[in-house]
Amino acid sequence: MKGLLVKKRDGTIYEGNCWPGDSVYIDFINPKARKFWADQFALDKSSFGPNYERDMGKTILTFIQILQYAGSTKDVYTWNDMNEPSVFSGPEVTMQKDLVHHGGLEHREVHNLYGFYQHEATFAGQLSRADNELRPFVLSRAFFAGSQRTAAASIPMLLSLSTAGIPLVGADVGGFFGDPDEELLNSYDEDRQWMVGNALLVKPIVEKDATQVSMYLAGRGEVWYDWETSKPRPSPGAVQNPVTLKSIPMYQRGGTVIPVRERVRRSSQLMREDPITLYIALNMKDIYLQYLREHDYLHVIINKNLDKKGTLESDVMIEKIVVRGVKFFPRTAHIYLDDFTPDPLDFDYDRDTQLMEIKSPNAYITRDFRIDIHT
Repeated sequence: MKGLLVKKRDGTIYEGNCWPGDSVYIDFINPKARKFWADQFALDKSSFGPNYERDMGKTILTFIQILQYAGSTKDVYTWNDMNEPSVFSGPEVTMQKDLVHHGGLEHREVHNLYGFYQHEATFAGQLSRADNELRPFVLSRAFFAGSQRTAAASIPMLLSLSTAGIPLVGADVGGFFGDPDEELLNSYDEDRQWMVGNALLVKPIVEKDATQVSMYLAGRGEVWYDWETSKPRPSPGAVQNPVTLKSIPMYQRGGTVIPVRERVRRSSQLMREDPITLYIALNMKDIYLQYLREHDYLHVIINKNLDKKGTLESDVMIEKIVVRGVKFFPRTAHIYLDDFTPDPLDFDYDRDTQLMEIKSPNAYITRDFRIDIHT
């Protein structure tokens, strides 16, 4: 059990000040220390853990038998806080650069790896306690390249980190000191606008008493649809959107499909078997077939499994298909659940919004189908 703590250059145990008061620090650069940390998450084992006592101004390390994570469950996860590492008494509110880690490495060489290895060990401990069956959830204040494999965070605010493989990242919302007003708190730390995937453009409200915001719709020849009204907007160019505290301006990009589960549940886990609504946004370049002798247009919607080796066991149905940008009145709509037999579909059409809603297509997300819409 020796060598688990960060030491000073003279070989004595390093002590610093943090939230608990005088503290010693586990040396997560040491694989044995990471193994020790991971073992502490076990629910049904006892082991000898470290016990630190002060005697004549010195720290004495002994080991006492402890029940690891007593009273906890597999659903209790971990926030690794202050693992920069934070040292209130340090010259830079962290460890001195000449402190010594496993292998004789100075802290200046491994500072960014300290938090990385801590939450890696936390991830391993949570995974092991659940018999490698439940995905761990680890929040970490410090991280490094590769942390996206084992760490979790809150909401997409720092977009530069998102592009580096950590799509969810949090900050001290509202600020660390002071009391911002309620409206500012609701809008804290939001970018001017961003894409959710390749299909949805979102605009936050970041100014007090705002009743209208401007959004820039990019892409020459693209078309964007207001999510609430389905009204098409050409691009490039800016559009003005009326807003309230309860509204979020969103636009769906033409040429995309967004699956939505519209039944509100207490958690996303309870929605896993809920049916799906497909929001299909046509673009200016959508391919259609025109018969030579008839004023007859054909829009085709296809759901097809492109990887024959891939499998997904699911009975989730598609309960509705919403098509944005249908310029001409649909005369008929049919679904092909095989290659030969068309079944008629019920639908509604709004000429003002160019919105078509196909009701109960009787299709499943895991099965091939094709829908033909004649206008």
